[in-house]
Amino acid sequence: MRFRVLIVLALAALLCNSARSLAQVSSLRFSLSGTRILKNGSEFVVHGVCVNGPGMPGNRAIVQDAALIADTWKFNLVRVGCMLKPTSGVRAVNDLDEIVRTFTARGIVVLIDPRDHVGGYYQNPASPAGSPSLSDLIAWYKEVATRYRNNPAVWFEVMSGPGSREDRKGSETWLDTHERVVEAIRRDAASTNIIVCEGRFRGSDTSNNGALPVNDMASAILSSGPELARKYSNLLFAFHTDDAWNAGAPKLIDFLDRVHAAGLPVFVSEYGSLNWADSTPAAEAMLAVCKNRRIGRCVWNWSPTDNQQLCAPDGKGGGWQIDTFDGSKPGNLSWFGDRVWDDNHGLAPLHGALLDRDEWTATAFATPAGRSDRGGQPDAVFSPYIIPEDYWSSNKEQTPGQWFQIDMGKKRTFSRIMADPRNRYGDYPRGYELYVSNDGVNWGAPIARGKNEQSVLRLTFAPQTARYIKLVQTEKTWHHWVIANIEVYAPIGAKANAASVPHGQEVAILPRAWSATAGPNHWYDADAPLRPRQDENRYTANGQGQNPGHYYQVDMAEPQRFNQIMMNCGRGVTDFPRGFDVQVSSDGIEWSKPIASGRGSPVTVVTFPTQTARYVRVTLTRSCRNYWALAEFRVYAEAAGGNAGQQRP
Repeated sequence: MRFRVLIVLALAALLCNSARSLAQVSSLRFSLSGTRILKNGSEFVVHGVCVNGPGMPGNRAIVQDAALIADTWKFNLVRVGCMLKPTSGVRAVNDLDEIVRTFTARGIVVLIDPRDHVGGYYQNPASPAGSPSLSDLIAWYKEVATRYRNNPAVWFEVMSGPGSREDRKGSETWLDTHERVVEAIRRDAASTNIIVCEGRFRGSDTSNNGALPVNDMASAILSSGPELARKYSNLLFAFHTDDAWNAGAPKLIDFLDRVHAAGLPVFVSEYGSLNWADSTPAAEAMLAVCKNRRIGRCVWNWSPTDNQQLCAPDGKGGGWQIDTFDGSKPGNLSWFGDRVWDDNHGLAPLHGALLDRDEWTATAFATPAGRSDRGGQPDAVFSPYIIPEDYWSSNKEQTPGQWFQIDMGKKRTFSRIMADPRNRYGDYPRGYELYVSNDGVNWGAPIARGKNEQSVLRLTFAPQTARYIKLVQTEKTWHHWVIANIEVYAPIGAKANAASVPHGQEVAILPRAWSATAGPNHWYDADAPLRPRQDENRYTANGQGQNPGHYYQVDMAEPQRFNQIMMNCGRGVTDFPRGFDVQVSSDGIEWSKPIASGRGSPVTVVTFPTQTARYVRVTLTRSCRNYWALAEFRVYAEAAGGNAGQQRP
């Protein structure tokens, strides 16, 4: 009798919890207002993660991770990959109804994401033969949208990653596919749920134009989004920040400004650090820009089916493989996972400002043989733009005594250092000692030492004031030792010469009868960067690897008053100046001392005290195997009421 009573009580509790969950779901209201997503009338910023759903590869049932995803990692959306036709040999471990029921009961949005034709389109007839057709997708969505139309926490993505990297089918195919699927959801299924429309070019929505602004006609969001939004309500647009966005913040800011100017809401439906190409520069820029603008973003991927590990080292890269479960920050996060965790939790980094590295140099026990412009040099770790294939490596297995040394040029105060190998996940130091010095000769005792089991080496210590830093490797392994990026941070609250944040209010001085010269080697069409942008293939370049002394000089015809220049390297995002000086002149013969120096990026913005001069010259100060290319060269004067010393996006 007692056993029956317990069963009845358990069933009653289950029904009560189910009723409460249903009530919570039915009380949710998601809508779009201008460029913002609203949840019950308040702004909703997506912090999502892509997960495997029905038919997708992987043998882990995602519902078992619901608490980790929602409560520990603090994701508020799961983007559920679904295959209309399951991948051959895939076990059925994920059920869509169970995923929807489990996550929406927690208030987590479920974004349904058909993935049969990533990099292509659903077509009639099906291509390739036997794959799901456009008619199959429409029929599937009629059923799915009808099933979930009363659950506002379920959103529908028309399809994942439309079009190839070149997308030769064009915007017409994109628009036709989206119109037909949206019409089926709205009219046939009578669903008003939010529908997500992802951009062309495998979702990136930008053609392969490097650092140049996105062309309106290349972008499905810019060219077709307004038309689609006029016909249907509750449409949310999305794009991937993959390596096509490696040019960084200026290109991303320009694109988002234009999308919002068209009145369209948008979010980043996939971001990561490495897939078919390294996309760490895009991830860095996206987080910096979208956080400030409260634009949502969705991580690829919860399961490490490619190189997008949330945890490190290799073998334990899944989001569920963190080493702490009590809500405190895990200690085994990858570089990428560290950024995601802080972003989701609204955490300020556990350090002060990142010190400006423009004038720093590095040496190491091992450097590449031959010319210094062949890559792999120690100085590569300081680039503000992470060059995917350019990093320092020991080029041999790790043994005790190997060292890497930084010269910051002058004494600086710091309390934290971070070194990581980026996509060379396994090539991190197994043990370390950290030393500081004021003369590069006398080092004293190590200020930190220990063994290391994480891909990203993060060391925090009592504040130090020194010019030199040396990291010594103390263990043995067959892995090489690789550093792709190294950062040093000031103590929390300390004033520091920190890296600048690009923004500002400067206005362009329009070139009229300007001309350019360059050398010492031959440059073709040196005036090309001064002309209005018409052809994305138009640029000038030095025609060989970069070397100190290469210069680009502009004659502005008459004296101009200016405080900023901008250099855009165009389609080749790695052909930017690795180091430079800026000088000015009144006659083109006598030149000032450098008014600015630094390291470049695909869009290099240089701000300096206001100058009055006719000529401006940029001269390289560092070597690199890449060309130096210029597609745009612009000169700016401070706008009335602007802030001198700030940078223009």
